[in-house]
Amino acid sequence: MWIIIFSQRLSFVDNFKNPLQHASLFAIIIVFSLWIIV
Repeated sequence: MWIIIFSQRLSFVDNFKNPLQHASLFAIIIVFSLWIIV
């Protein structure tokens, strides 16, 4: 479920063309995936 929300946010950021937002969101996704693995 949260994957769909993240993909929607990614598309929103892509439309917004904000590299900083994209980078921070990407970092959040990495931390989330690491937290789920651990």
